[in-house]
Parts: sequence; structure tokens; C-alpha cells
Amino acid sequence: MSSWPPRHALRALRDGFTDLVEHVAPSVVTVRNTDVSPAGGSGSGWAIAPGVIVTNAHVVTGTAPSFRLRLRGGDLVPASLMGSDPATDLAVLCADIALRPLPLRETAVRLGEPCLAFGSPLGDYPESVSQGVISGLDRRLPREDGRSIEHVLQTDADINPGNSGGPLVDLDGEVLGVNAAIRLDGRGLGFAIPAETVRSIVSELVEHGRVERPKLGVAVEVVEHRERGRTRERLRVASVGNGSPLQPGDVLLAIDQRPLASRADLFGLLRRPLLGRSVPVEVEREGRTVTVEIRLGE
Repeated sequence: MSSWPPRHALRALRDGFTDLVEHVAPSVVTVRNTDVSPAGGSGSGWAIAPGVIVTNAHVVTGTAPSFRLRLRGGDLVPASLMGSDPATDLAVLCADIALRPLPLRETAVRLGEPCLAFGSPLGDYPESVSQGVISGLDRRLPREDGRSIEHVLQTDADINPGNSGGPLVDLDGEVLGVNAAIRLDGRGLGFAIPAETVRSIVSELVEHGRVERPKLGVAVEVVEHRERGRTRERLRVASVGNGSPLQPGDVLLAIDQRPLASRADLFGLLRRPLLGRSVPVEVEREGRTVTVEIRLGE
């Protein structure tokens, strides 16, 4: 008498998941702040390169420059802070360890695809894993300073305090994002900084220790604009600094000939390569398109 579903299919599913966990788990660490207590856990992290550990900026903010990493099996090794970027909630530690690096996902994340969240919930349960799906794309995650992190992934995989900084991986063991936060006023609302952001920010932290972003010298507000039945964001200048050729009410259209369709575009364009350069800024002013030159300062 046959069973449904076939037992061999269930065994294959079981073995696939457990093999995946066995592959990823050795690359995940618990990040401990040496100033808290010998046993105090403050977050999680994972190896992106030999001796290089990715975690969240809020895991290392306000703490000593030295940390200890709890490896699989319980060994503790010292680590130091290489760099941190609160704007994207990412940080990098270095340690004399040779963990297998986890690759970053290159292809686009799909809504509904399965994922696994690794980390040390509450700092007391290392080598933990939870299963879920990608339940939302391109979310905006508010920060304590009133700004937001853009293009964040949403997942229903359980993410608890202590999971912060751990990897969210797909079924190939590639990192989709870095577990970052949950909504305490809901259930199953976890968020991760996407691999695309990790790839861009971590390389700069490793090389320079911090992320430098040039400034336009203006305050920008986001307004909604209805066009062809769709609502989209427009970036309007709210106020300007001394000497700026921009004017309040200008709508930003492009910087250095690269279009701006959202605040995420603006945040992505204002990066180190433009620092100190004079670039053309295209704006809509009183119904006309105007281009001005602006020198981008730090």
C-alpha cells in the first residue's frame, strides 16, 4: 500500500534542509560585547570573507572597540571593529578565524521564496535557525533618528533580539540579507538589510572604515505625485543652505545625469565617488526643467 506523499520525498525534503543548515551554521557567530559580561550576548554575525564578519551597526553601537565571537561549539575568539554605517545598520568586525565565507545572492529575491534565518536569539540560544518565506520586498525600515533604510526585505521567519546581524539565506545557502529588526506591534514581521546593500556598504567599510556620503546642501522632502493613474514619489527641496543654486520648491529629477525616482535613488547616488565633484543637477522649477552645477561636499 502506497503512502501520500511518498516517504522518500519527505526524507529528501528533510535531508535537504538539514544539509543546508549544516552548511551554513559553521559560518555564523554570536557577537559578544566584552564590556557587558563574559556571558552577555549582544547579537549575531556571519563570515563574508576570511577573518571578516558582518553584523548590524546597532549590535556594536555604544560599545567597546573589542568584542568576542562565539563560534560553533562554544570557542570564543577576540574581534575588533573595522567599520560601521548606522545609515544602513551594517558593521564589519575582523578576527583571526577561518570560517567558510557565505556568498551574497546575485539574482533578484522573489516574493514568497523560502528562507532561513540564523543567529543567537536573546544571546542565549546560539546556532538557532528558523524557517519562513520572503513576505515583502522593497520595504522601508524606520530608524531611531527618523530616517529610513530603503529596499529592506520582509520575512515571517522568526527574528528575535540577538538574531540581529545573522544571515537570512535562501535554499542554495546564499545570503539574501542581514537580519535587522522586528515589529513589536505585530507578529511575523521581520526585516533584513538586502544583499545588494551589504555588497556595496561592506566593501567600503573594509577599505575605509566608514561610508562617506556627499551632501547636496539642501533639505529634501518627499511628496506624492499622481501620474497616469499611478502614485510615485517626488523629491522636493524644502530649504537650502547658503550659496546653493537650488531653490525651495525645486523638484529633483537627476544628479550627474542619473534619474531620481525615489529617496532610495538619492541615497544610492550620493556616495564616495561623487565627493568633492561638481555635478549637474536637473530640477523642475516653476514648470520648466533647469540644470545647475553643484559641488558636493562631505
